[in-house]
Amino acid sequence: MRRPSLFMLAFVCTLLASPVWANGSPTVYFSTGATSPSVIYSLDTSSGTYTALVSTSNADYEGLVVLPDNSTAPNEPTYLLYACDTANSRVVRFNPGASTPITPEIVYSGGALTHPQCGRGTSKGDLIVTSTDTGKNGGWWSFAGIANLALGSGGSQIPKQLFVPKVNSGSVDEGVAMKNVGDLLIVDHAGNQILRSSGPISSEFSEQSPYTTATPFITGLSGPIGIARKTTGEIFVTNQTHPGIMKFNAQGQSGATCVSFQNHNTPAFLQMSLDDVLYAGNTQQNGKGQLLVVNAGTCTVTRTFSSSTFPPVVGIALPPMSASLTAVSSDQSTFAFNVGDSALFQVLTGGSCTSTPTATASEVSPVSLSGLIESIPNGDLPFGGTPAVDLWADGFEVVFDATFSQCQLAGSSYEETISSFVDPTVVTSGTMAFCDLQISGCETVNLIGTYPLGGLLPADSTYTGGTKVNSRFFDINATPSQNGQFCGYESPFGTTNPPGVAASFSSGGTISVKFKLADSSGTCKKGPFIQTAVALISVAQLCAPGSTTGDLICSPKGQAVLSPTNLVTIFPEGNSTPTPPIFKFGNNQYQFSLSLKGYSPGIYSLTTTFETGETTEQTVLFQVQ
Repeated sequence: MRRPSLFMLAFVCTLLASPVWANGSPTVYFSTGATSPSVIYSLDTSSGTYTALVSTSNADYEGLVVLPDNSTAPNEPTYLLYACDTANSRVVRFNPGASTPITPEIVYSGGALTHPQCGRGTSKGDLIVTSTDTGKNGGWWSFAGIANLALGSGGSQIPKQLFVPKVNSGSVDEGVAMKNVGDLLIVDHAGNQILRSSGPISSEFSEQSPYTTATPFITGLSGPIGIARKTTGEIFVTNQTHPGIMKFNAQGQSGATCVSFQNHNTPAFLQMSLDDVLYAGNTQQNGKGQLLVVNAGTCTVTRTFSSSTFPPVVGIALPPMSASLTAVSSDQSTFAFNVGDSALFQVLTGGSCTSTPTATASEVSPVSLSGLIESIPNGDLPFGGTPAVDLWADGFEVVFDATFSQCQLAGSSYEETISSFVDPTVVTSGTMAFCDLQISGCETVNLIGTYPLGGLLPADSTYTGGTKVNSRFFDINATPSQNGQFCGYESPFGTTNPPGVAASFSSGGTISVKFKLADSSGTCKKGPFIQTAVALISVAQLCAPGSTTGDLICSPKGQAVLSPTNLVTIFPEGNSTPTPPIFKFGNNQYQFSLSLKGYSPGIYSLTTTFETGETTEQTVLFQVQ
């Protein structure tokens, strides 16, 4: 059995508010499709002016997507715009901020992939595109790591086909969206449905490779083309046969008309901004284009870009942006900021605020975050670290800048928590960074627990002597030294890895959690054994048996254990355990006597984090009956 890698999973609760002051993106990129020539424009949403960036004869620029530029080459932009020319089986990219007219870099032109349609980016820097072909030449394909290549060095890429439709299936794939957990939602135009393809998280639990499956998710559509997902999970789809935009809940149910178009209009692709403004492309009966701006919460068209000379609007892409957030608070001491799956939770003890704090969530490129990580002292990250990129954000990571100018924090303690969906094959040792933006440099905060199978990455710090006006928080994947061999949890746990349940206990009892940590030069049977590690225990209730919330399901047998998390306070039993949540070392093993008093029935995760960096986090599941 392939062992699932560990991961952090987002926590979403009804207390959290969606972003406010939804102004949308300041810039929108759009393509004109099979016009002569085919043009890609940049639209300034404040002035309504649009500028031609790329113009190509005999092309058909349709799907667009923005990915970060992860190259460390000098003078690189922070992001690039990718476009699919379906007529010529070509994929191009360019810096939309360059001087016009722009000659795009051709990264693919002809080959096994024909008639590509862009697409989404992954947290690893891959570009995923679909093909409008039917049968075995269709499906979806991946350009692995293309966002990590400097502009000008990405020519002649060879994509890999991830999903091959059945012969004569008639599948035609168009728009693509991505759920918070990283699963793809792909428009099957000919089948009048939306397909769902499992991403890194879901694939770990089904033991399949990411994006190699396809299951019907929404059916009964009428000529669907575009798709977008709201940060809170709702899904929007354009239909062309009966022109309009449909809205569905996060499970693809409860479909209803969001926006209606007149007959003979041709709605095309959709895109959603970080603050939940929906952009819809449309071509009217007279051939002129429209770009509709829609409040995704109310399905109200708030603005329409259109004129007697406005070009057709087919593909849409948005640059990385920031969204302003107002905290949700019931007592002016506990604050929550969220956008999409990412959330910042803050608890203030001993201080007070005269007004509700605000925060800004921003989509930041990994290269930009790497610079902040490099400023962290070696003592915090002795072996280095990398950004923990959000799965759903096209390769960007969401960071939070919180403002507390109206809070008196002197002598108070402060606890911050970040949650996010990340790639389980990449993020295996999560920690959290704090940056005081008034002082250069950042640091990591002291972990009080990590919950890679359930959601939150908490940390706490104590601030004294004044107020913190601007503070930045983001997740990091710390690099362990790998000088330790985790020898597995000992009895009473079995050897079953997640998503299986390794043991079952009764509420009110005590678990003796034990393991050995061998030196990399030895063996788990004979040693030598590491005696100086600092090991942290964290426990979370994943869900009650049989419960479901949103996309996330917990079954009684522990399969597909993905659900909101209830964090469990660690209580030791007896005198053999030091101050929780730290393991005690003795007799060549680490041990913690965990009390189960007050545990309700359900499935729980138990994670050991090595703060001294000997190896990656280790998680086991157990059930309380």
